[in-house]
Amino acid sequence: MTTIQIVGISLRLLPALVWAVAGTQALRFLLVHRPPSMLYRLFPLMAASVTAGFLIGVVYWLGGFGAEPPGRVTKLLYLGNDLFILTALAVFRHMVRYLPVPEEPPSRAWLAGNYGSAAAVGLLAITFPVVIPAPTFEQRLLVYRAIYVSYELAILVLCMRALARIARRGGWRPGGGVIALRYVDVALLAAAGLAIAGALVLIGRQASAPHLWLMVDGVIGIAVTLPIAARFLGETVRVTAFLVLAAAATAAAFLAAGALAGVVAPGDRQLLQLGSSTLLLFVVMLLQPRINETVDALFLRTSRRRRQVLQSFVHELSPELGTVECCRRAVAEAVRVEQLRGAAVILRGGEAVTAGEIDLGRVLDVWPTGEAQDELPPQVLGDYGLHGLPLALREAFSETSIVATMPIASPRARHGHLLLSTGLLRAYFPRDDADTLVAFTDQLALVLDASELLERAVAVERSLAHAEKLALIGELAARIAHEIRNPVTAAKSLAQQLAREPDAPFAEEHELILGELGRVERLVADLLRFSRREQLRREPTDVAALARETADAFRTRLDGSHVTLDVRADGAAVAEVDRDKMRQVLLNLVENALDALAGRERGTVTIAVARDDGRVTIGVRDDGPGVDVDALPHLFEPFFSLKPHGTGLGLAIVKRIVEAHGGRVTATPALGSGLAFCIEVPLA
Repeated sequence: MTTIQIVGISLRLLPALVWAVAGTQALRFLLVHRPPSMLYRLFPLMAASVTAGFLIGVVYWLGGFGAEPPGRVTKLLYLGNDLFILTALAVFRHMVRYLPVPEEPPSRAWLAGNYGSAAAVGLLAITFPVVIPAPTFEQRLLVYRAIYVSYELAILVLCMRALARIARRGGWRPGGGVIALRYVDVALLAAAGLAIAGALVLIGRQASAPHLWLMVDGVIGIAVTLPIAARFLGETVRVTAFLVLAAAATAAAFLAAGALAGVVAPGDRQLLQLGSSTLLLFVVMLLQPRINETVDALFLRTSRRRRQVLQSFVHELSPELGTVECCRRAVAEAVRVEQLRGAAVILRGGEAVTAGEIDLGRVLDVWPTGEAQDELPPQVLGDYGLHGLPLALREAFSETSIVATMPIASPRARHGHLLLSTGLLRAYFPRDDADTLVAFTDQLALVLDASELLERAVAVERSLAHAEKLALIGELAARIAHEIRNPVTAAKSLAQQLAREPDAPFAEEHELILGELGRVERLVADLLRFSRREQLRREPTDVAALARETADAFRTRLDGSHVTLDVRADGAAVAEVDRDKMRQVLLNLVENALDALAGRERGTVTIAVARDDGRVTIGVRDDGPGVDVDALPHLFEPFFSLKPHGTGLGLAIVKRIVEAHGGRVTATPALGSGLAFCIEVPLA
């Protein structure tokens, strides 16, 4: 075999291998995930056609380039190669229509023109000796080859124009799916077009020099294969290394059989060759897992014990560390064991924990929140599977080289998602890696279950201790209030008598005393109200009507003032509540809102009542100065007040009343400015 033949075979065999790997993975993804896009149904067909075309080229070079005269088998190979390439080009042009976002599905007329033109050239490949008017077969073949190559060049130019509109800058990187096109892809496609144009020139000059066709084959093969090889690099390296080792083992077996052939009888030589081939087959099959592990260790730097290491780590992970710390240690171990570029966990509440080199800035901006996370695909492992993600998330993954996302979910709850960032070699996850990561996330979810239950138990324990402490404080406060009330009442009565005497001295001092005694009296009343166990008299109450009545109580006070009080309600909102208690809640919240607007030129207080999913929501919002974010968690604590003369019990009483109804109350900064309270009580 000549050097040109060896090079020609290599230039055809390696692209065939790459396209076979890509087509296999595409077909597996199609059968497992059933993506709706037509793109993923067309790609396996195109990959199979290109693979077959390159393999036929291998047979060309094995048989010797330009052998004369061509036999029947050679003619069939030529015909098969042309038909496979025509199929690949037509399918590729069809695929290009599904690459833009949104996709641009072709019309029936377009499909008829695309596949009809390919079918016409294919029919010409079969009938050109009859339909092309030329004196000799060689001239008819020359005309047909010119038409065929011109068709190839025209399709490539059309596809290149379409791809140039949607290509992006930068080099190849994992993330965003295999359909994230780069300008380098368009450049390689242009190089293939130039090589085809060179083939057209060679046909016109009737050149049959093997080295010229070798150059054309090399450019075309490299140009159309590099984009696919970059996107399936890890699996291509693994399969190529396995085949090289298998080929080396085969050569060694045949050399050994040849060495033994001289010492065995001539009749046993055929049996020796058959036995050595069979033995080699069994050895390769038995050693395939070990060979794959060796390839992974050499090229991907991963250990065959990574699954056991990760399982042991998760088993030793203590739930007492808390959810965030467990996730932080878990992602760090995953990066170390799996040799990843980076990893992260985005918890259901939006908190992110990272390890290694991974930038979540853009991802967190578009990451779904709440129940929207449940709509993400159950597993996305490998660059090819990212198609199922929302477009914005896929774009963000493309910028950060994230190629996998997996839910951290147990039968009890979904805690968040694990995100993995890799290089091009690890952009595809083989089955053993996928199983390892699935087991890892499942075990981590169980640890987070235990951590969450432990956190809840501790929270309940603290809440009970806090409730017991508040009960003791309430009991003590009630006793003190009772002891204070009588002397305060007596002192207030005496001060009132002194203030009513005509020409009494110290009139201003008496007014001050009365004011301070009144404040003490109100504080004592609030203490007694706070310490009293809530006894509810529930009755069907239209909360919207109650809100309007409460607002009407402030109308006289607000006449001519700078404050506007609005009530918004869409129809009746009837709930089983204590009417007087809920009125007290609304009065307290509106009073707080009016106090916040004191001294401002204008202001608005809004009460909004609505029904939502089996509960009534009441919102009280003002556009005042609001409160500091640090103060928000303490607003409902007893004796915490931001007012100069406040008792700090008004909002604490509000919370007690609402919780006694089985509801909850929250305070958040209002949109724009001010403070917003939201009360939720069940309908029954």
